[in-house]
Amino acid sequence: MDPISALNVAAATVQFIDFVGGLMVNAVTIYRSEHGSESSLMSIVKSLVQLNDDLTESLQLSTGGSLSTRDTEILRLCQQCSETANTLISLLNKLRNESKNDLWSSFLQALRTKWSDDKIKSLKETLDSLKSQISMYILTALRYECPTTES
Repeated sequence: MDPISALNVAAATVQFIDFVGGLMVNAVTIYRSEHGSESSLMSIVKSLVQLNDDLTESLQLSTGGSLSTRDTEILRLCQQCSETANTLISLLNKLRNESKNDLWSSFLQALRTKWSDDKIKSLKETLDSLKSQISMYILTALRYECPTTES
């Protein structure tokens, strides 16, 4: 075997061992955890959904039906936030370990989580972007609604 081929085989072997080692670490973590993986992320997303619902309700009650352009945009962003959060919650529920807590099912959950990492990361980034946009609109609304003091 020529040296380049041997190096390719060695690199592929190291990469495979690294991948399986990471899965095993995740499987053991899931096995030892009480609620499986992503439980802290799930609670954060559920809290965000509740805050989002409170903001939506507050806007609808305080305006009495006539919304400003800013308020309409905040409601649109809140709707997008709810949809994205519900998609993430659905994905996390699919990844949750429903069966008995044995090492094999924990390994399978770690594998499913690894396959879904990109999707989870994308949804988290979308939620973060929406959160920032909502915050900016709220700050702008506060700026225009609060009286300014002149010295």
